[in-house]
Amino acid sequence: MRPSMMKISFFMLITTLVHSALIGQGQTDTTDYRRILEYVRTNIPDVPIERVTLWTTSTALDKTHVAKDMIKSKSRDLVFPFDRSWLVMIDDNPEANFGHPVRWVFINADFSGHSEIYKKDFPPLIFSDGGKGKSIDFKCINLTPIKCVVSGSVFHPAYREYQFIDHRCKFAVLVSGGINSGSNYSRYPQNLKSMYNMLRIAGFPKSQIYVYYADGSTNLDCDNTDNDNNDNTGNDVTGGAIEADIRARIDGICATSNNRRDILVTYFTNHGSDDQGACLWDITADGLDDAELYSPAELAEDAANCAVLKHFMIHDQCYAGEFLTMAADGHHNNLVVYAAATASEVSWGREYMAQWEQNDITSTTINAMHQDVVTNGNLTSTAGMTEGTAGIGNHILAQECRETPWWRKYWYWILPFIFIPVLVIWARRGRNRQPG
Repeated sequence: MRPSMMKISFFMLITTLVHSALIGQGQTDTTDYRRILEYVRTNIPDVPIERVTLWTTSTALDKTHVAKDMIKSKSRDLVFPFDRSWLVMIDDNPEANFGHPVRWVFINADFSGHSEIYKKDFPPLIFSDGGKGKSIDFKCINLTPIKCVVSGSVFHPAYREYQFIDHRCKFAVLVSGGINSGSNYSRYPQNLKSMYNMLRIAGFPKSQIYVYYADGSTNLDCDNTDNDNNDNTGNDVTGGAIEADIRARIDGICATSNNRRDILVTYFTNHGSDDQGACLWDITADGLDDAELYSPAELAEDAANCAVLKHFMIHDQCYAGEFLTMAADGHHNNLVVYAAATASEVSWGREYMAQWEQNDITSTTINAMHQDVVTNGNLTSTAGMTEGTAGIGNHILAQECRETPWWRKYWYWILPFIFIPVLVIWARRGRNRQPG
């Protein structure tokens, strides 16, 4: 054999060995992903490949692995059915926020067949050892024309040069859970940044804007005061999206504020679960339990009779309309709730916030900002609003706080004590003037 041919053969041998080693360590040959794509295209009904994204693991898994629902209470675990299986998730609406309908299907590793198709609302959580072992990464793969949404953040630049003026009467709690690294889309930190900067323009002090994001370990430079557009060089995150911490913060503000002056904004940009509320961070990485879901009932309890003058609550998530009814239950007269979708709809991308941020928060009432989204936002879902007291959303967040005189809050109790004695005196005088 000629020396050149020997070099080529040796190179091919080394390449084969490296390839085999990588596969043995769980690294996937992209050929497998392409075969998955082709199998789905050919064998799974109603999959328009040009409009979906596909999710899967990095390698086929054996029968000791199980797939769990993201919401623990939803359904039983699914055991991988073949000797080695790919679990593939077909996301027919990749621009929608979770939980929106998706399809799971197990495909035999030899591509000879597949399981039934399971209708779900979230990506699965996969564990070895019958569900007791380590978790397995499950991610979107960039093989379809629509590319995967990646984690990260994009700074909204419109507010960089504004001169902030602090009004000590204003408080805000901003929440984005994201569930886990695979589902924490870039639009969520982007929404947090946009809302943060709008509130700073409106006079909310930096020290009174509390940001609860992901697991709390990721930097998020919301205000970009150093002008380098780099999250790693500044951090405005108060803590992780942990239910106990968020509830304690809202409770604390509601208990200690001035109900004749103070303003509170609570903003949620997140995934939502039908009939479950806002999805927070999956602390134990084994699915969301009740302590990792902020339900409408829990938030209603925390915000009930809140000692602020006005409370503006914005839900930019799937099934956000579930929170609307709390404003009209008689315990939230100072509350307005704005929702990006009805109680039966998913929300889509940044549609709601992208239109909201087009308004001038220094001169536009909150109700008008919401109505602009409804009228001009071209939303896929249906935005809604409920006021605890008619007209309280006709408020410009940037205006200075003025303490409401105590008697205005109780005028309907005071008036009878003024007018009833006047009427009695007038009636008696009338009788006295009558001829005897």
